[in-house]
Amino acid sequence: LDAGQGLPEHRAPGVLLVECLEGRVRFDVEGVPHELDAGALLLVPDRAPHAVEARAPSRLRLVIARAD
Repeated sequence: LDAGQGLPEHRAPGVLLVECLEGRVRFDVEGVPHELDAGALLLVPDRAPHAVEARAPSRLRLVIARAD
């Protein structure tokens, strides 16, 4: 993601594991902001509303775990 890029609030069909590989991002989960730097991990509950915005050029790894 380039600085300023992101995704508006949405939901995913499963639990998310987000790893910030490079840069810095703001991840809002259920209205609570989380600032992630390189190396940080964040667990997002199943179908929780969330949004993301890159504060600097960033790379993320996203894993979606579904029960079905």
